[in-house]
Amino acid sequence: MKSFLADLYPESTQYKKVGEKEIASVYTEVEKEYETLRKHVGIIDGFGLGVFQVKGDGAAEFLDGLTTRDIAYLNPGKVSECFFLDEKAEALGSAYVMNNETDFLVLVSRENAQGIWNWMEEKKTDDVELVNLTEEQVMFFLEGAFSWKMVRDLLEFPIETLALRDSAPVSYEGKDFTMIRIGRSGEYGYAFLGKPEDTKALLVAFIDRFGEELGFSGSSALKICMMEVLQPYFVYPEKESLNLFESGNQWFVQYDKEEYTGHDRLMEQFQEELELRCAGFLAKGTKENLEGCKVYLDGEEVGTVQKAVYSYGLEGVLGKILVKDEISVSGITVEIEKDGQKITADTVSAPYLRPVSWDTVME
Repeated sequence: MKSFLADLYPESTQYKKVGEKEIASVYTEVEKEYETLRKHVGIIDGFGLGVFQVKGDGAAEFLDGLTTRDIAYLNPGKVSECFFLDEKAEALGSAYVMNNETDFLVLVSRENAQGIWNWMEEKKTDDVELVNLTEEQVMFFLEGAFSWKMVRDLLEFPIETLALRDSAPVSYEGKDFTMIRIGRSGEYGYAFLGKPEDTKALLVAFIDRFGEELGFSGSSALKICMMEVLQPYFVYPEKESLNLFESGNQWFVQYDKEEYTGHDRLMEQFQEELELRCAGFLAKGTKENLEGCKVYLDGEEVGTVQKAVYSYGLEGVLGKILVKDEISVSGITVEIEKDGQKITADTVSAPYLRPVSWDTVME
């Protein structure tokens, strides 16, 4: 099964399978799509992302009991980014939860959508109704330093009033959408949620208006941008044995929240002394695939490479290494063994690259 936007893709598009869905990984060239996201505006197809409606008198309490951040006090129109955990505090996946005033929407990565849907169904109470809207409500994203300007100009929307993780109803040519200010690249990002045929028409309108200033960016380019700003990949866990503290994803946890599935075990993990922890690394001047390779310090094996991508912005391989806790800090030079050769790398602090949007002011 391919996206409802697939006939807008270039013929050169390459796909990867996620379940029964074919997801665009590369449209033209990864480097070109990366440059589009960082320097222009990228179109990211949201095909396959889970869209789940939670409604009923117990909806807020139900979601609050499953997520690592407060939902019960989430104001209408606001969005919370959080993890769903099981009783062992193992992450089932990350999600955006939006208070839609009369109900809630849960937006989940395509890789984790089925698992979180099954989990919510298992935990559902009698005063909660779950509706899977994944086929009826679809999304695309505009991400880039000047995406805000395109949204303002086409939709005539006062874009400066929409804060990060806010949503707003918008319309175009009589069709209604939900616009949400979220993104994964670190640049300005806006998601548009609506009926498939309407959402496609809206994207075509953006393309017709802005032409070459816009371009499709696939999952490969987005993955690089996400690593550069240390956004967790949609796929989680990175390794089954890692908890949120070992993987460095504890910023998804609201520590003053006390009652949700997995809380007690998570707090036990918080108190436990960590032997291993993830740290960022950069190996300049190489394009080798380093995932899974061993890491050495002064000739001693101290860990392994968990995740790695080639960063065009930093001109080297960037990623996360799982190493002994005492050396999981920036400024340490290590060696990574690849096919018998040692590649020099330095541990670095996030964000590893400063997005263009951080220095771009809405005019």
